Amino acid sequence: MELVDWIETESGNRISKHALIHGSDHILIAGNTTISAKVELHGDKPLVQGSTNAIQLGKFCYLDEGVVISPPLCTGSRHKICKIGSYTMIGRGTIVESANVGNRVVIGPNCKLHKSSTIYDCVVIKPNTIVPENYTIPPFSIVSSSKSPGGVLRVEHLPESYKKVVELNSKLSYINSQFIPSDTP
Repeated sequence: MELVDWIETESGNRISKHALIHGSDHILIAGNTTISAKVELHGDKPLVQGSTNAIQLGKFCYLDEGVVISPPLCTGSRHKICKIGSYTMIGRGTIVESANVGNRVVIGPNCKLHKSSTIYDCVVIKPNTIVPENYTIPPFSIVSSSKSPGGVLRVEHLPESYKKVVELNSKLSYINSQFIPSDTP
């Protein structure tokens, strides 16, 4: 990471000068979050009545290169908030249109989280997984999709002790400014 290519905020956020952030006044970032090059955050979408933020990121989030986050379409042309919890790492080239991604979540590279899907706390989503529209992934799960057409999701149990591993890897990703995936147990 070259210092010239990054902006660091008072709250410890590191944002690449090569990230594309649209509607920054509708994006809330808690702190110690890394936003890599070619990340697109779409806070410029028209929101449902009463909403002020289009995207909300918790602390110690890591967005790898080419991640695209857009709030999910709700009604007509209005969007609702996309909340992403703390200690969440999102791999290269992943597209997120979820309503909610919980705390301590690892999303591998090249995944697609379709609109209004919900990902609960302490979930690992393996690379190239497609989460369907309005789908809910329970807490403490490992998720992958088959390579066959239609991509059936496979959801397995993740031990509760794994949340500390995800949290530690998230902090290490911030320190090293690179995506450190959590190896599944």
